[in-house]
Amino acid sequence: MPVLKFAVTFFVLMLSIALYAAKKDEQASYKHDYYLLRHYKLIYTKEIFHFCVDKYGTTGHKMRSCMIRNDKIKKNIFADARDQLGMQSLAQNIYDDCVDYYPLNGVARIRKCVRTRLVLDDKLKDITIEEIIYQKCDFKWRKHSSGAIDTCSRAGANHYRDKGQLKD
Repeated sequence: MPVLKFAVTFFVLMLSIALYAAKKDEQASYKHDYYLLRHYKLIYTKEIFHFCVDKYGTTGHKMRSCMIRNDKIKKNIFADARDQLGMQSLAQNIYDDCVDYYPLNGVARIRKCVRTRLVLDDKLKDITIEEIIYQKCDFKWRKHSSGAIDTCSRAGANHYRDKGQLKD
């Protein structure tokens, strides 16, 4: 009987130690995740951070790779826009406008908007008219696709360039 009593006491003691250690590991993991998430929030822009967290949650390698991938896309967007426009500030303005249109859709969707806006800039060279055309097309065609917005914008720019007035 004393051996059984010892075995039960030993088992309960080992179980409580294991549970305590698991709880400590879990707390350390939460603390690590919190600081890692905070670190990502400082490194990546708001549109990238929120898109990836909404898509993949607050932990895991998929979230991190999403942020890295979106950051690379953003750098390519700026490189293309800067090459065409000649100034970082103009590229930043177009990018910011597109973020306002699609704040939660990720950088890939923002890239499509920027490309369309660059086509409008190339055709018109009038930022006010470009914005009006893009807004009209976005309002009308957003539910369909970014390709529909692009097609509408190009047609609107061609019409304005040929006729000197906005298309109805």
